[in-house]
Order: sequence, then structure tokens, then C-alpha cells
Amino acid sequence: MTPRLERSNRPKAKQVGNVAGAYLALLADRGVDYLFGNAGTDFAPLIEAYSQAAQTGVAVPRPILATHENLAVTMAHGYGMVSRRIPAVMVHVSVGTANMICAAMNAARENVAILHDPRDRQMGLRAEKR
Repeated sequence: MTPRLERSNRPKAKQVGNVAGAYLALLADRGVDYLFGNAGTDFAPLIEAYSQAAQTGVAVPRPILATHENLAVTMAHGYGMVSRRIPAVMVHVSVGTANMICAAMNAARENVAILHDPRDRQMGLRAEKR
């Protein structure tokens, strides 16, 4: 594991082109090293933001893919427990959140902090219809 620069010693953040890129850059700026997830159709903007970050050199958390939401949270739990750093986990909003709840309860019982971010690509569409 490579050591992270403290916030005061980090270079200034580069400009990003969209909200997903800004979100990933903000996670990195706040010290999140890894983003665990069970990617699907809701993750397209993030995948594009990762591609842009690779081309522009913007610091972003390293993506760690899992085959199931429960596995993603369990991996994040283990990483957080050993490293004492806060990992981020992204899952699908309804079924994904239901699938990961037992693993999140295990992490909570051990006081391991995990940033949980359910993805819902339809959220913006519903907001526009209101």
C-alpha cells in the first residue's frame, strides 16, 4: 500500500469535467483510497470519469470490483479494519442496498466506518418529472 499525502501536502486538484469526476476527485481529496463496488448500468458516469481521470492525471480512489454487493462491503470492511482508513462502497440503490445490509451491520458492530453510496441512474429522471 502506497503512503498517502496529507491534505496540506497534496497538489492542488485538477479540473474535472462532470459531477462523477468531481465526486471521485473529492473522495480522493478526503482520503478515500479505494472505491469498492458491484458495478452495473447505474455506474456508467463513474466509469467514464475513471477513464477521464486516467487521461488527465486527476487523483481518484482505486476501483475494486466485486461480484456481489455483500462481497463489496465485506472487502471494504476488511480494508477499513486493517488500514484504519475509510473506504467507499457503491451498490445499486434498492436490491443492492438490501444485498449489502448484513455486511454493513457486521462492520457497524466492529465500529468500522464505511461510506455507503447507493447509485440510482433514474434518480435524476424522477427529479425532473416533479
